[in-house]
Amino acid sequence: MCTPLRVRHGLRPADRGKPVDAQTIWAATRSKPAKHAAAAGFAIGTAHMSVLGISVAVVYFTALAGPTAAVPILAYLLWTHRVDRQLERFRSWMQRRQALITAAVLLLIGIALLYNGIGAV
Repeated sequence: MCTPLRVRHGLRPADRGKPVDAQTIWAATRSKPAKHAAAAGFAIGTAHMSVLGISVAVVYFTALAGPTAAVPILAYLLWTHRVDRQLERFRSWMQRRQALITAAVLLLIGIALLYNGIGAV
């Protein structure tokens, strides 16, 4: 069970008189995109590349990762009534294929680790 808290600064619900529960705060602080961005930053920062190579990698990551978060958010803000159905369908599609998606991501990470490991020898 979650204990309701009152938040004075920072994370606030739309209705300011409504308490924010601990589960909401926990979900907001364990953000996967932040971890992914940190991992990408670490990978780019530790790569032996020139300043130009690092700049290209940062621009590439930003161009690839930015819209994946920004497009659904902007679409939902602009066309809430139109986007609800599509977002619900996409969510259910991802939930049905969660194991496959996780396996594919882990396979890609494994391949990248092997490639970097073999390349370092």
